[in-house]
Amino acid sequence: MLKTLINNIIRIFQYIPIIWNDRDWDFIFVFILLKYKIERILKHLKNSPFTTLRPKEEKRLKTILFLLDRLIKEDFNDNELDNLFKKFKPSLIGFNNRTKEEIAEFSRYFKKNVHIKRHHEELLFNLISKHYAKWWD
Repeated sequence: MLKTLINNIIRIFQYIPIIWNDRDWDFIFVFILLKYKIERILKHLKNSPFTTLRPKEEKRLKTILFLLDRLIKEDFNDNELDNLFKKFKPSLIGFNNRTKEEIAEFSRYFKKNVHIKRHHEELLFNLISKHYAKWWD
């Protein structure tokens, strides 16, 4: 009983930085909280004397963390964006002073990123929904 109380208090303090930085206006913060929880689950399953984490499940959890990391950072194609900005100098004004070619290339880039992001989200939630019940000791 006392050990559980102490562990719960410790857990509250471990979550404080995540909760402190949480905001209600962006889905990214849901991903940050979920990533933190999955990291804790993975660590627990690796270190638990009551379970053996199968390599397949460890790989799934690491894949989920990878997907969450990319979704949090919105890091899908940064090299391509860098190349676009090298080719077409950045404009503080927006797209008003851009040529049709520039607008078309940026539009293709953003559409591609939306497609990649959706694919990551689908894969993430499919992995979670199919396998979350296996993450216990």
